[in-house]
Amino acid sequence: MPPKIYNECIDIHIRRKEEILEFLSQEDRWYHLIEIKNSLNWSNNTLRKDIHILQDFLPNNWEIQIKKGFGVRLKKPTNSTIEDIIYNIRNQSSFFKIYCYILNHKNVTLSSLSNEFNFSYYTIKCTLNKIETFIQQYNLHLTKRPLQIKGDEWLIRRCTVDLYLNIYGQNWPFCYYEKNRIHYFIELFEKTWDITFFQNDKHLLSCILAITVSRIKTNNPIYIDSRDHSILRDTLYYTTCEKIISPLEKETNISFSTDEIIYFTIHLIGAKYWGENHNLSKSITLNQISKQFIYLNKNLNFFLSKLEEALQIPLLQNEELINHITKCIQRVFYLSKIQSLNKFTPSLENSLYETNTYYIKNNFPDTFLIVKEQYKLLFNEYDFNIPEEEVAIISLLIESVRGYTEQKPLKLLLYVSTDSGILFYLKSWLDKYFPFQFEIIIFTQPLSCLHRFIEDNHIALVVTNTSLPIRSSIPIIKIFNLPTKRDYRCITRFIENGKLSI
Repeated sequence: MPPKIYNECIDIHIRRKEEILEFLSQEDRWYHLIEIKNSLNWSNNTLRKDIHILQDFLPNNWEIQIKKGFGVRLKKPTNSTIEDIIYNIRNQSSFFKIYCYILNHKNVTLSSLSNEFNFSYYTIKCTLNKIETFIQQYNLHLTKRPLQIKGDEWLIRRCTVDLYLNIYGQNWPFCYYEKNRIHYFIELFEKTWDITFFQNDKHLLSCILAITVSRIKTNNPIYIDSRDHSILRDTLYYTTCEKIISPLEKETNISFSTDEIIYFTIHLIGAKYWGENHNLSKSITLNQISKQFIYLNKNLNFFLSKLEEALQIPLLQNEELINHITKCIQRVFYLSKIQSLNKFTPSLENSLYETNTYYIKNNFPDTFLIVKEQYKLLFNEYDFNIPEEEVAIISLLIESVRGYTEQKPLKLLLYVSTDSGILFYLKSWLDKYFPFQFEIIIFTQPLSCLHRFIEDNHIALVVTNTSLPIRSSIPIIKIFNLPTKRDYRCITRFIENGKLSI
């Protein structure tokens, strides 16, 4: 989450606890209190108080140890990161509680908020000012009597999805919908098209679908640009969506309008997946945009050669890399032709949902800027603002080439839930820091096949950035965002000892 937005949305006492956890999770060692104080700029008394609160808050398999003369140390499972627990801290923020209450209730007043949450009027007014400032980034505004979030429905949903994702991460945020039921409908798309969504995209689609159902139920429909009807109505995306939505309508006792189906279709087009279903891409390349699509494909080699020249990295000889970059650019091209999406692009530039973009920009600034410049040149005549997340994906794909080496003897299963950029960056990082140690196997099948796959392929270690439904005692190392020194030492200990130390 970008620092400016993070400071607006999260109460200061919650930010402190989160910062302490993030700091302690970087390395598996003892930290003196003065070291934490100097890094985080909080007083000793405040740190002691927050650390004691966190001790009681952490789940059973997590522990903050305090030892006189040594300092403070975080002990945590290797198959877990702070993302798995931090949502239970973030969702206590007054900002999040009041935003959700206003969104889901009518006739909200200062008095009703005070009665609901036992907040002082001063706290409520300060929080409302933060909400008002925050939603302005989405071209939304807050009415006072009653308290309501007003603006285009597309932006209200985008703002809400962004907030939920940044509070809960990959954890399910909705108590009124079962995760398995919503996932069931997303998995129908995977089965129908013989593809597998990246886990983060699957989670995003699930959240969008749950919020769509909720907004339809509360009579908050969405309206789509009529030009998108002609582009999308005859595509395989739309016709499949129409069929799969039908049983959901019966289950939830609501009706999806054509606009609502197209709204979800647009998000399906933007989702990243494994698989080679050429019918999907062909179905959207209609006569009105097919010439532009052919012209774009012809310019791909020029795009790659310019990147190769600027970065001094051999890209054109790597077929796997070219395939992934081509998919990324084709997806952006399709999205650039959707009027409803482009209409709101400027207001979404500073949105919350940035996945690993923030970290990639800071860790690989030169690569990121060069890719961004070439991307803009490639799409110059399409009048479309390239999402920075897409720039980040290609930046990581390119960075992965720097550390490429041959496969290694110990079988390591690598699975990521986000995108091919972070996937190949982690692969490159493993190859670079653990040469001749691992044969890296990238898992791209549905998670339901994971347990059997691990057994059949005699996997020794799993490295991932998400929670996995593994029943066996296979060692798992979960990496949050980009790898840390703690992750490096954890893998080193596994190589040395043949097991993970908790």
